[in-house]
Formats: sequence, C-alpha cells, structure tokens
Amino acid sequence: MRRPDEFEMEARELERAEREGFRRPPVEPRPAAAVILGRDSGRGPEVLLVRRRTDLLFAGGAYVFPGGTLDPEDSDPLWREHSIGWEAHGADVAPFAVAACRELFEEAGVLLALGPGGSSARPPPLPSSLPSPLPPSLPPSLRPPAVRQMRAALGRGRSFLELLSGAGLRLDLSRVALFSRWITPVPLSRRYDARFFLAAAPEGAEVLAESGELVEHIWIRPGEALDRYGSGAFPMLFPTVTMLGWLRDCRSIRELAERARGKEVAPILPRLRRTASGVIPVLPGTREYVQGALNVVRAPNPGPLTLDGTCTYVVGGREVIVIDPGPADPAHLEAILRAIPSKVRVVGVAITHAHADHAEAAAPLAERLNVDVFASRDAGEKLGLGRVRTLEEGSTIEFDDGDALITLSTPGHSADHLCFLWREAEALFCGDLILGAGSAMIAPPDGEMAAYLDTLRRLRSLDLLVLYPGHGPPVEDPAAKIDEYVAHRLEREAQILDALRAGAVTIPEIRERVYGPLERALAYGAEANIEAHLTKLLAEGRVAGSSAGRYSIV
Repeated sequence: MRRPDEFEMEARELERAEREGFRRPPVEPRPAAAVILGRDSGRGPEVLLVRRRTDLLFAGGAYVFPGGTLDPEDSDPLWREHSIGWEAHGADVAPFAVAACRELFEEAGVLLALGPGGSSARPPPLPSSLPSPLPPSLPPSLRPPAVRQMRAALGRGRSFLELLSGAGLRLDLSRVALFSRWITPVPLSRRYDARFFLAAAPEGAEVLAESGELVEHIWIRPGEALDRYGSGAFPMLFPTVTMLGWLRDCRSIRELAERARGKEVAPILPRLRRTASGVIPVLPGTREYVQGALNVVRAPNPGPLTLDGTCTYVVGGREVIVIDPGPADPAHLEAILRAIPSKVRVVGVAITHAHADHAEAAAPLAERLNVDVFASRDAGEKLGLGRVRTLEEGSTIEFDDGDALITLSTPGHSADHLCFLWREAEALFCGDLILGAGSAMIAPPDGEMAAYLDTLRRLRSLDLLVLYPGHGPPVEDPAAKIDEYVAHRLEREAQILDALRAGAVTIPEIRERVYGPLERALAYGAEANIEAHLTKLLAEGRVAGSSAGRYSIV
C-alpha cells in the first residue's frame, strides 16, 4: 500500500517528459552512498532511519538511511593509508565506502574508525595549515562530547581525512559491506547513483542525528517500519521500502553483512510505469515492469498455424523497438504505427526470422520510420533487406537508457531463428520457437528437430518470468512450458517409432497412425514435423530411409 500522493513528483515529471517527447537528455546521476546501520535487540535486528526536514525539496519528511553525495575528498589516494579495508572494496567501490562512513558520521554522529588502541600502527600525520588542530588522540569509545567536537570541526571546514589523521584514527572500511546499488528513474530531474552499505553499529555508539537536514532518528525493526509505511504514517522512498523488505526476515545485520561481503552488486534502475493506482516506480524482473512499455498488435492473419494472428510487439517507453512486424498488410502496418507512442524515438525494427508472417512488413515499416531492420545475416539475405543491422549471438539492442534486448541464436524452427531476451523484464520474445497454444511446426530442410530440442534445453537454463510468442497469448510459466515442449517432442518421436513398427512406411501413413484425420493445413504441419523427427532419427542411425520416401526401423 502507498500513500496517494507519494509519487506525485514522479508522475508530474513523467508527464512533462511525455509532453516534450523525451527531447531532454537524461540528467546524469550524481554518485552517492548511504549506510544501513543495524543493531541487535531483544525483538530482533533493528536498523537506523533518520527523518529529513519537511521543507527540503528532495525527500522532504521522508525516513531514509543516513547518506549523501560523494565529495572529491572521498577519492583521495591518501585514504589507502588512513583507512582499513580499502583494498577489499576495490578502487571503484572504496570511495563510496568512504563517503558512506563520512555521511554516517556527519548525519548520525556514528564513527566507524579505529584508534591507537584498536590498530597496531598509527597512520602517518597529514600536513595541515588549519588552525587549532585536535588533540593527537581521542578516547577510543568516542563518547558524545568527542563526537560533537569532531563534527563541529567538520562544520568549520576541516576535512574528514584531516580530522581523522589529527585524531590518530583510521577509518574502518572493513565494517561496511556493499549491499545494493540504486539509480534514480530516467525521467526525473534529480537523479542519484547510490550505493548502500550494511554495517553493524559499534558497541555503545550513540546517535546524534537531530541537526542540519534531519529532525529525528529511530531504531526500528524492518517489518515494523514497513507496517507503519503501509498505514500511510511513515513516509519512505521506494528504494528504502524495497530494501527493508529484503531485510524483514534477517536474523542479524552482522551475519547479513558477512554474507554480502565481496559479492558483486548489479545496479538497479527502476522504471516509472502507469498503473490503475497512478504512476509508480517498478523493479526490473517483475511482471509490473512491462506495464506501459509493451504494446501487442495482432496481425489480421489468423489460421490453423498462426492461431489468432502474428503478434507484433512494440517495446519501450521513451525509446521503442518493433519486434516481428508481421505480414505486409496495409491495415496492420497502420495499426503498428498507431501503437507507437507519439514523440518517442524508434530504435529499429527487429525480426526473429524471415518467414513472411513475421517479417514481410519489416522493410516497408522500417522505411516509414526511417530506421534499420535488425536481423540475422541469413534472414537479411533471404529478405533482400537494404538497411539491415546484422545480429549474432550476444548482440545487444539498447533502448530506454538502460534496457536492452540480448540476441540469442535459436535454430530449430528455422536455421535463421533468433530470440530476444529483454534483460530487465526477464522476458523472452521467442517468435515461432514456442507458441502461446499448441506446438510449433518444424519443417525441413530449414527446420531441424535435433537443433530445436537443443535450443529448448538451452532456454530451459534461463531464469525467465514470461515468454512472448509469435502466436498466441504470453506464457506465464516458461520453465513448465519448455518442459512440456521437450516431453511432447520425445513422446511424438516414440509414437513415430511405434507407427514404423506397426507397418507404416511413408510419412502420410505415419501421420494417419499418429494424428488421425486432420484438415489440410494441419496435415501439412503434422507431416512436416514427422519429416523433421525422421531426419533426426536417420542421423542417429535409429531409422533407415530410401530415395522413394519409405522408412523402417533399424
């Protein structure tokens, strides 16, 4: 549950971007860092949240994890000598770890550092022209008076690095573990690329957070924070809510930080989507991610082999790709053009394979849109395309400032067949490889059953949420559908062998025994599939064939 006005700013900015046709280039995200500070309590782990003043333009009144943007000093190479654990984070992440620790100290008064009593070697002093240096050492406990003194020095312009050096302290980066990385949605005018670190609170640490941009702090269990948020009484940002959900069932922040230590963290770029309850951010890898970013246009070519018609997909928000434009039917072409949102940039027209019911309209549509056709080399040559961008295994089509279609070479239905993996949505545009209902036709010589089964088994290893087929509805359980397809093909193969053993010797005779009576179009597809199975069995030496088209068991 969310408050009605929670994403009002995001909705306004999305509408502004739509009105302007997304002409403005995206704002470059500012690097930032924050700390999820946790501690154990009798009721379970608690995390520290601080509340921002209500008059602030960004996240005013929201409860957040302590954090802020990077300072140039956070990347100072001298931190290598004045910190512990720099190398463990690596050169790319360590400055963010410094920034997270600095912001935690500035905003909450909690310092993750080791003094002379906690480290074997004192860091070399830094030269300084600043007056009134701090005493050469501070109490190891860093009690509130000492913390206030150090924070006051920061307020007078003393650098964090000089401050620690003057106090004989090393910043303890080994206490923080990278947990998550969030990038603000593209249309927004204030954007951050923020890394969040997990850390267990030092023993006896006291939070001093009521100053500057903050008005209060709270130690709270993640589940309790989410419950208050759901009631509308505890405003939080979308990343904060999401991460609290991940932490809800953790047994210990320290244990979770240990598990996170050293693991690669992929950036998360939410998208703004229109839903029945308004504009909301949604995460990659969720079913909501495709809302408002996927239009399906059904071609007027229904039939026994095309089901209710070819599915043409218009994918994207501010930048779109058209997948499988279908037959060159003028009415269908106009329907595709109407489905493309106004004032967006069309990246290109992509085809899964060269069969006419998928690709005949590719050239005329690309010409109308003044874009290239994306196709395999074989498909481009079959269609005689002029403006073509050749795709191979692993080719990437980028769109929407972060999303991508990854090309998979998927022979079987045809030798030139490609599938497109929509990485962020964990979805696969699978052409004629898998249908929304029934089974796909494998017609030799272009179709090959052995390659088809290999392709299905390969796709089974992918972590997918949904399949978008060339014909029929989306497939909501990809793994089950692929297992069903493989099992069906193996069962059909066994039925063909049984028919041969029973005396059938030609493809029509085998079809009659395996399928029974069929209308003409379905009989053609069935016989093509039987031929594909027989070609595979011949190659495996399990069946013998003659030039007269007669087959027998070996």
